[in-house]
Amino acid sequence: MNTLLLSKNLGIIKNYLTSGSKIGFVPTAGETYDNPWFVVEDRQRLNKMNYNIEDIDITNLDKTSIKNKLNEIDALFVSGGNVFYLMQQIRKKDIVEEFINFINSDKLYIGTSAGGCICSPTLEPYKAFDNIDDAKDLLDLNGLKIIDFILLPHYGKEKYLHLYDDIINQYKDKYELVTLHDNEAIVLKSNNEYDIVSSDLI
Repeated sequence: MNTLLLSKNLGIIKNYLTSGSKIGFVPTAGETYDNPWFVVEDRQRLNKMNYNIEDIDITNLDKTSIKNKLNEIDALFVSGGNVFYLMQQIRKKDIVEEFINFINSDKLYIGTSAGGCICSPTLEPYKAFDNIDDAKDLLDLNGLKIIDFILLPHYGKEKYLHLYDDIINQYKDKYELVTLHDNEAIVLKSNNEYDIVSSDLI
């Protein structure tokens, strides 16, 4: 398992992936937004770090094409947006197993915001943040179950504090909740072993 879970800042990536490496870039979670500026920024930052970007458009590629692209890249970067829509599109293309196998391989998985949240055991707590109505074909709220805890990215932002308080009060006795500031990253060692380290804004 070679996995980084991020809120926003991407600086930690350069410690785990050499310049010039080929990154598969998944912008899918941002498709529900009129202006997915955060996806654009992620791409710009990766380019600034001199990575070669290969788009993996889950919505518009077939399963075979996605599998081929996963085999050709050094790392998979899944950007933020709507976590429910992202999971819906992954399931529609029947690539849940492919995602899990990639994460469990020696290749690097980088999940930022929603891209990290899909690794959680359930997506239920994210109803506080994302519009589940954008994923009308999502049949259940199971995550990829890569991690045993619920990831709460962007922690500390004032506009989200009341939402986090509600989530923590509601789910603290049911799940381990791990908050992540924008300048932090989780380095995953196993399903429930991890380090939280600093990550610079590149």
